[in-house]
Amino acid sequence: MAIRKLKRGWQVDFYDDSGIRHREGRINNRRSAEELLAKRKIEVFENKFDIQKDCKLSLSQLSKRYIEEYAKPNKKSWNCDEYLIYGGRGLLQRLGNKLLSQITVSKVEKLKAKLSEEVSPATVNHYLACLKTMLNKAIDWGLIKENPVRRVKLLKLNNERQRFLSEKEYLLLRAHSPEHLKNVIDFAVNTGMRWGELRNITWGDIDSERDVIIVRESKNNTSREIPINSVLRDVIAHIPKSISDPYVLRINRRRPGEGTRWKGAKPLGSVKTAFNNAVKKAGIKDFKFHDLRHTFASWCVMRGVDLVTLRQLLGHKSVKMVFRYAHLAESHKKEAVERLCRKTMDTFWTHSQNPEKRPKRSFDTTPLMVGS
Repeated sequence: MAIRKLKRGWQVDFYDDSGIRHREGRINNRRSAEELLAKRKIEVFENKFDIQKDCKLSLSQLSKRYIEEYAKPNKKSWNCDEYLIYGGRGLLQRLGNKLLSQITVSKVEKLKAKLSEEVSPATVNHYLACLKTMLNKAIDWGLIKENPVRRVKLLKLNNERQRFLSEKEYLLLRAHSPEHLKNVIDFAVNTGMRWGELRNITWGDIDSERDVIIVRESKNNTSREIPINSVLRDVIAHIPKSISDPYVLRINRRRPGEGTRWKGAKPLGSVKTAFNNAVKKAGIKDFKFHDLRHTFASWCVMRGVDLVTLRQLLGHKSVKMVFRYAHLAESHKKEAVERLCRKTMDTFWTHSQNPEKRPKRSFDTTPLMVGS
């Protein structure tokens, strides 16, 4: 612990009981600096020094450090965090550039209430989760002691959305879609891939010999293979390959006189506007792009695919994630039980027709009447 002379005033330099270094500067005179240092020594010794009260770092400064030092190196979706912080009506705009010590449970609750009036519960939770992660990193970096967001409950979500297309709706949607969107829809409905996986498919990911698409980077950081069915095989065959663009799904950006050469080599950008327009023109209600993935899953189950196989195709880590589709297999359950029944009855009547092998029955053989 020490005091130092600065160009303007004096600085107190000390360590707290956790070994974290603190500097408080621009104190008017040496005597005041010595008194402050003595006070800090006593607070540290008695374990009464409040790191959060002492922290002079603002939310803006933490945000910049969080994005550069943590989000970018560790998160594929760091740009989502960047949007939640800096985007229109982001955390910085909603909370203001407060000091970290000024962010309290009360302020976070008010933020949650305000967000709930404007956006969906899932989006509210995204904002809170982003803020919580930032403040957790601030704790790791020794800037604050407590995270107020930990004491704020997230909103309950209804993740059991089961909206999927009927075959008629699927055909209507394709009919009202531009060509590049038709390919995207066909891929989504026949593979169940997420949007981030779809837009990054390259020709190198398509194994035509084994008829599979290799998803190299998924949401769960695992790779998986999805079989190519006959419909998708035909779709792929009609997509022209590019000399300079490795991506399968793209918009025609061909320049005049370039033949099959394309401008740039970037993944397909957002199709949200084109998709929403097609949904509206087709007269389909309450349908989002991610529901194409639900359509794939629902159609699979309705055609007899078991939940374990479906989990593998969708890339979920747990089979619990596909239980929402189990009710669609009721007719298949009934059929399975009927098969068992037919097998059992066939066996029973085979034995009954042979008097020597007919089992003795000690119970009442009076036939039961329907409704008795």
